[in-house]
Amino acid sequence: MPELGEIGGNMAGKVKIELQNTGGLKFEDEFISVTFGFKSEEKLNELKSMPIVIKNKTAKDVSVRWDYSVFIDPNGDSCRIVPKESPITAGNASLEPTTIKGNSELKTEVIPNDYIEWSTKPVAQLSYKTLLETFVESKVMEFKVFIAVEVADDVKPYEMTLLGTQI
Repeated sequence: MPELGEIGGNMAGKVKIELQNTGGLKFEDEFISVTFGFKSEEKLNELKSMPIVIKNKTAKDVSVRWDYSVFIDPNGDSCRIVPKESPITAGNASLEPTTIKGNSELKTEVIPNDYIEWSTKPVAQLSYKTLLETFVESKVMEFKVFIAVEVADDVKPYEMTLLGTQI
């Protein structure tokens, strides 16, 4: 397997990301819309979080259940996603759901929990692993984001498959 930055001999390792079967970055149903904020070209060695906007299309509040929301990498390994502004030091502790008021939206960046590293030397700091460092040599890779949203006292699973294509 190539090292990050060596993919296809291109040190920048660029990829275009879009939702499977849509050609875009937006998923929508009658309750919510989810838009990923990926650039038209992402550098693999710089991609450390996923910008996301979740819009509540109903008049009632909905809640994102972070404890049941996950990232599944191209190898099929999964871990919980957390919003970047959450208390990162919580580790695997339970996170409070994020409520999205009726007809409003949540803008955040999500990070796979297992990709967050805490270092205390030489000073305390957080760092983030690259999301797609396990990118295989094929021209196209698949990864998934699973978001659990509570709508009208029912938790709805939203599984979005994203495709990354080398460019």
